[in-house]
Amino acid sequence: MHECKRRLPGSAHRTRGRVRAVLALALLGTVGCPGPTVGNIWDDAEDDERDDGDAGDGVADASDDPANDAGWDDADAARDDTPRDGSTVDGGAPAPTADGGLPTAKSEAYCHLEAAQIGWMGDSYLTSSSPLTTALEAQAQRAGALKAGERYLNAARKGATMTAQPSVPGQLAELLREAGARGSRGPRVAIMNGGGNDVLVENRRCLDLRSPVSDAPCMEVVAKTVASMQRTFRAMRAVGIAHVIYVGYPNLPGGGLGGGRPDVLNDYATPLMRDACEGNTDVRCHFVDTRLAFAGQRGYIEPRDRIHPTPEGARAIADLVWRLMVDQCLGSK
Repeated sequence: MHECKRRLPGSAHRTRGRVRAVLALALLGTVGCPGPTVGNIWDDAEDDERDDGDAGDGVADASDDPANDAGWDDADAARDDTPRDGSTVDGGAPAPTADGGLPTAKSEAYCHLEAAQIGWMGDSYLTSSSPLTTALEAQAQRAGALKAGERYLNAARKGATMTAQPSVPGQLAELLREAGARGSRGPRVAIMNGGGNDVLVENRRCLDLRSPVSDAPCMEVVAKTVASMQRTFRAMRAVGIAHVIYVGYPNLPGGGLGGGRPDVLNDYATPLMRDACEGNTDVRCHFVDTRLAFAGQRGYIEPRDRIHPTPEGARAIADLVWRLMVDQCLGSK
């Protein structure tokens, strides 16, 4: 029987057209190991129609291979060979280095990024039609960091999860395809979220806990989400993303989600997700904790579904993200 061996992508991936292989290995972290069991989760808790397009499965297939797009023939060689001395690729923005080195925060190269060098990944909070993405991009336009009418890359999908289908990690291949179609080798900064639907769709019983530490299955949901985050960061590094802005979830009101205490699990999960973000060594990850901004703000969550932010709540999150982008000089000039 074939032995299951853990393996991570390394600097050996230097040949032409190897983006698909790098993505697959980085997202799975295995060779010859069985993938996660995928169930039927099309009963979307958000009660929205699923967006058209590739939902992604966490692994790039032949159609997902960005090497098939114009301008991707030698993407791996350009990225893996980035030295640690501050040399750059693709419009001056340094990519992560092959030996694990991270770019310096507030590098001038990241202050000035094109629209196709920043991309959204996640669930319905971050789709192209959401008030949050439009509010943030409007801020960038007002600051002159984004041209009028321009938008960032966006692969976010309604109902997307970190551990099942449709898949947030699988959106990485879609971001790369869109970047290639727009004449860019790919994003250098990703703004993402994930994990909410792993509870809302897959494990709704976890919304009514008195203490998550007394419920092993709900603790496992969080642990699997964190592990998926870490695999996704490895995959991002492999394709040249250097900075990630991970947007946490606000605490939601009880009673409308089939559980009276959704904040209990969120308060347990958020510090763990923040630590996974800020403590990883593959990308420079910046965590945006939205809970305090929403505390006591009744008008920030839609009363009809008690899940999504109102336009006012979306602007509050966008303000947090934009302030971070300005502070870290990430596409803010």
